[in-house]
Amino acid sequence: MDHVVSGDARKLDRFIKSTVEKRGILPSSIFLTGLLRDGTNFVQGGGFADVWKGEFEGKPVALKVLRLFCFPDRERVKLEFIKEALLWRRLVHQNVLPFLGISRDEFAPQIALVSRWMEKGSLVEYLSQTPSADCPKLALGVARGLEYLHGLKPQIIHGDLRAANVLIDDNEEPRIADFGLAKVIDSHGTSLNMTSFKGEGSARWQAPELLNIDYFGEELYKVSEKTDVYAFSCVCVEIFTGKVPFAGFRDATVISEVAVHDRRPTWPGPSAAEKGLTELIWSIMQECWQTWPDERPDMPFVVSRLEEAECSRAS
Repeated sequence: MDHVVSGDARKLDRFIKSTVEKRGILPSSIFLTGLLRDGTNFVQGGGFADVWKGEFEGKPVALKVLRLFCFPDRERVKLEFIKEALLWRRLVHQNVLPFLGISRDEFAPQIALVSRWMEKGSLVEYLSQTPSADCPKLALGVARGLEYLHGLKPQIIHGDLRAANVLIDDNEEPRIADFGLAKVIDSHGTSLNMTSFKGEGSARWQAPELLNIDYFGEELYKVSEKTDVYAFSCVCVEIFTGKVPFAGFRDATVISEVAVHDRRPTWPGPSAAEKGLTELIWSIMQECWQTWPDERPDMPFVVSRLEEAECSRAS
């Protein structure tokens, strides 16, 4: 069941964030003790964090250790990461990764964001290892998670949605992760978020207004719910093809294709159709990557259309 945040809870959230912002005082409840890491090496490395496997209260957990040394003002960045984590902690949805808290002891002076360990890995890994994956169901799950984030007050924009940032739980449901982190990184003028764990630039998932400020103007040069909607359609490309958008193209070529020539990925062919990519789902994807933000649908509309596609499939 979706978590509904009451007015009192929102006031408490604002008070805590204000206290963190003005005084640097952190709520003790967010810090976890008795947490242990497994092994001596991280299991996955990226531009701004390394992921370790660990254990907390007898259950496996994922520890995302932030590379704060990459930032000149690391204490300030640490506080901003924790503010985002405070937002993450109050979210409850079957398509959003559960957040447990922060470890500041196991990797001191670095901090680690702690979440449940997802044995099936990322959506990228799951698709490569599961030929029988229910692709339309995965797309609908990601859409529902994004709809939930956009519907919160205050609204949460992901800012870096791609298959590498979606994990798969034991019930084979997609769980969106890492929302808000790209915003902190970008606000400190670093390009660390331009590199994913797989070495592909995140420009492939970015809406044209984020790639061509001269054409779209400064007003649209920001992440928004509509840039998330665009990214969602690119995740659908990954789901139904098992490949990143514009696979085989260099990042610079992708930017030119999208932001200058206004091109999008082409119909991927019979293999994608065999995985459940229908004309209806393809038309939804095309709507989501319209050139101008105000021409793209919102996520409630996308979810309703995908549910329609699911009903058609079941009948």
